[in-house]
Amino acid sequence: MTDASNTNTAPDRKKQTPRHDVKRPLAWLVALVLIALAALLYWGLPQVTTPQSTTTRPPTTVGAADVIARELGRHFESVGDVKAEESVDLAALVTERVARIAFSEGQRVKRGELLIQLDDRTERYELQAARVALDEAEREYARLKTLSERGALSRQQFDAQRTLLETAKVDVARLQEALNDRAIEAPFDGVVGLRRLSVGSLVSPGEVLATLDKLDSIKVDFTLPERYLTSLTVGAPVTAASVAYPDRRFRGRIATLDTRLAAETRSVVARARFDNPDGLLYPGMLLTLDFSTPAERRLIVPETALQSENDRHYVYRIDRNEEGLTAQRIAVNVVQREPGWVALQAIEGAELDTSDRVVVSGQQKLSDAARIQINEEGSRDTQALFEEDDTLGSRAPDTQSTMTLDAATS
Repeated sequence: MTDASNTNTAPDRKKQTPRHDVKRPLAWLVALVLIALAALLYWGLPQVTTPQSTTTRPPTTVGAADVIARELGRHFESVGDVKAEESVDLAALVTERVARIAFSEGQRVKRGELLIQLDDRTERYELQAARVALDEAEREYARLKTLSERGALSRQQFDAQRTLLETAKVDVARLQEALNDRAIEAPFDGVVGLRRLSVGSLVSPGEVLATLDKLDSIKVDFTLPERYLTSLTVGAPVTAASVAYPDRRFRGRIATLDTRLAAETRSVVARARFDNPDGLLYPGMLLTLDFSTPAERRLIVPETALQSENDRHYVYRIDRNEEGLTAQRIAVNVVQREPGWVALQAIEGAELDTSDRVVVSGQQKLSDAARIQINEEGSRDTQALFEEDDTLGSRAPDTQSTMTLDAATS
């Protein structure tokens, strides 16, 4: 009985005991341990770096040049038309016949000298009659004044006569002006040009009969861009040349600057004056003007040292520190630019002087404070740029140089 009982209950107990997969929890535990070890190795232990990450960027190879100082003056070229110091078109104020021409073409005349006489016979007769009427009005006024003072004349009668006297005076003045309008006189000393009338011609108001110019001195107006406004100085010397006199130079001075700039071109009009005692310069001639500003000390670097970004300019100054040579970016203003070199000044508190050197090649790979090494083969001798011409500031640049200067300072 007992054996049977045990035999019957054994399968039942086996069915009641659940089965567990012991490999699955063990796998999860191993995974967690591995993750923890990996994190510990990554963050807790010193990182193992490759030779590439520990190697610093090598210095950039560049060319260098010295910063030098020169006494330079800006040079300008411009053109302008000759104008007489005083100029006027002689014209009639009334419609009348020409009675007399009192000048010769090309004649020098004095102020107030009669040049053209129009027919004035009618005005003379009318003026003579008006003067007679004025005399009569004055006599009658004196007689009535005496009667008025005695009380023998009413106030109204006396006032009426005074009105007649004043009217007579106005008539005389009006006719005198009409008579003067028939006489065309020189408003200033000058030279009369070609006449455009003949005796007996009927002229109209505003019709030009001749010209009068004061040629003892002449003036020339010329324009310069707004950026050169501070370079112009009243009284500065100017030299002019004309194709009519290829071997002669005329010397004058800047007389004044216009008070306004042209809004369309942003240019300023300057006026130069020249003495013309020989009368060689005529109104309408085209003159080429040359003038320079006073020489000032300027810092010079080779043209290749200048870098531009939008409307800003800069150079790389070479500095030395405990790490070696570095390139410091220095903002500059371009003062003058010629083929091969640039005159500039540092801005924004930066320093640049003749004791410094600047980078002239290899700037494409540079950034501010970058480490550099100098390749002497790519360096430049700034002083050698001036060995052929040691009179900068007094020489006249050609048209190409002038255009280059304009582009550099825009």
